[in-house]
Amino acid sequence: MSQTAIQEVRPWEQPFWRPARGKEGILSYLVLIHVLAVIGLILFPLPGLRTLSLTLLFTALGGLGTTVCYHRMLAHRTLKLNKVIEHLLLFWAMFNGSGAPASWVAYHRRHHLRTDTPDDISSPRHGGFWWAHLRWLYQSGPADLPRWCPELNQAAYKIWTLV
Repeated sequence: MSQTAIQEVRPWEQPFWRPARGKEGILSYLVLIHVLAVIGLILFPLPGLRTLSLTLLFTALGGLGTTVCYHRMLAHRTLKLNKVIEHLLLFWAMFNGSGAPASWVAYHRRHHLRTDTPDDISSPRHGGFWWAHLRWLYQSGPADLPRWCPELNQAAYKIWTLV
């Protein structure tokens, strides 16, 4: 998307509850996991050590999936992992709500090329902290996968676009 096109669209000015076309599933998933967390706190206001440990473990695995697998391995190609570990981390990154690997990588590579310009889709200068942290996942237009990450169009990564 060109700089003028993104300035015309300005998705960060949309209400936070309005996802971009085709990204309703991402918003629904993000809402669902937070609603379930609140329900869990209501049902178990003082969770036991086991529940608390599992929560922290799932959170850590999701963070590792996003930072190690999506960011270091796929976006920057600074790391190689065993394929089993790679796909486990891909699962946990998606479970964490980070979206599909190919689109995340495409947005991130574009972000590095156009950091804090009007064409940087995840810049906090557009919509503040919540835009840069979360809203861009479900309110930005579709990622240009062939341009930004053609190598993630391989069969090994196709399954993660179907989920």
